[in-house]
Amino acid sequence: MTEDIKQEVSHVAEASAGGFIVHYKRPPTEPKSLKIAINGVRSSAVFPSPSIPGYYLFMGEKFERNKVNKNPLVFLAEGEYHGYAELLEKFADDAIRLRCRMIYCQPEEGFLYELKKRIPTLYAPQHLPFGDDEKYGKILVHQWLKDESLDIPKDTVLTQHLTKSTEETLPPGFQALRQIVGGFLTDSTIGKHSGPRKIEVADHHWG
Repeated sequence: MTEDIKQEVSHVAEASAGGFIVHYKRPPTEPKSLKIAINGVRSSAVFPSPSIPGYYLFMGEKFERNKVNKNPLVFLAEGEYHGYAELLEKFADDAIRLRCRMIYCQPEEGFLYELKKRIPTLYAPQHLPFGDDEKYGKILVHQWLKDESLDIPKDTVLTQHLTKSTEETLPPGFQALRQIVGGFLTDSTIGKHSGPRKIEVADHHWG
């Protein structure tokens, strides 16, 4: 995790040379706006239960590789809501603002149907990355944190969830993050090359 990127994301725009640019909101005293080049945006949503609020997360894959030859994932936005309808509405707003084209979540029929009406270009892969293998997901996330390949501000719900995870309990933020990391790793269009790429989605469906 990092303290370098604390500014709120304004929006994501397509880059003229391919890929996307993350635009951050900056205070008036700053002479220049902060921008980061990314290859694409992925998201994940965990539905609310009677005892746990729902949660969603958006991460972007940085254009530049780091010292361990990974394209780091950068935090873009999150939301935590007790209400199902509010989770859906806020997720849709952020997905449009951030130009997200893929969501990882359980195939809950109503949620995906409503999202599809709001965002026709959004896809849900038929199979979640690594399925229900939470143990491997935890190993994966910890490895990416160790490699400094996850840029997550400390003042986020996600950071709280990561620090509260135990062997028995993985909070919604951890579940969302492991799906996104796994998705970037396992999608068939992801090659071992840096630079912008067009994300093509296979094996998607809507309930």
